[in-house]
Amino acid sequence: MWKKLFKPGGSDSENTLTTLINETGAPKELAEKVLRECNGDLALARQKLRGHNSSMAAAKDEKVPTSSSSYADAPPPYSEAVEGAMASPMPLPPPYITQEKDTLLGELKAVFPDHADERCCACFDPIRPDKSEGFSGEMIWQGLKCDSRAYHSECYLKSKGPKCEHCCFALIAFPEKGLSGSWGVYNGCKYHEECYIQYAGPRCSACFDVIRVDPENGFSGKWIDDGNKQFHEECYKKKMFVEMRAKHS
Repeated sequence: MWKKLFKPGGSDSENTLTTLINETGAPKELAEKVLRECNGDLALARQKLRGHNSSMAAAKDEKVPTSSSSYADAPPPYSEAVEGAMASPMPLPPPYITQEKDTLLGELKAVFPDHADERCCACFDPIRPDKSEGFSGEMIWQGLKCDSRAYHSECYLKSKGPKCEHCCFALIAFPEKGLSGSWGVYNGCKYHEECYIQYAGPRCSACFDVIRVDPENGFSGKWIDDGNKQFHEECYKKKMFVEMRAKHS
């Protein structure tokens, strides 16, 4: 027996469609499509739409976690990301170790002269404090007791003291050259602090600043050697955290 084909647009079809939408709450486009597939059979279309709604609700419940569950692929908290980042490799100590002035003199000791007429063997000026010339007034004795020579501590370091591996100037203050006199050791060599910062020091592959102790900018001086790249410990933590966020996003 031939079945009557469902044709949308008629009064009967509109009534059937309205009834189906009211009973199932389905969108009009979906209800019309299902009704057409069921050739206008309201009971069959109702059953099909209710089954569709049930499957959609079940899928939604599976995707949305409850308050007691957690996202399997959610990015970890910052603290966990940092701990994971620092598990390997371990941070290394600051590469640049600041030194004190006394370490340049070795066993020699800087003292203040007993006599005001004591003169320096290098510049021949009296050994006394003179801020305009950059003299602290400290004196260095060098040589045997029978043939000892007195120097300004600054003159001694300038002529006989160790030199910076980069600029080859003595490791003392040269205001006219922008050198403060602060110095340190990097990779077994001595550098002015300014020479290390501007030229000799290794740079972070993330922020491109030299790796050194810099509390003002939040750098402890510790660093990470990641293959052929070096990072501030702080920059490496941020880098790992960003990579984890990108991986889980």
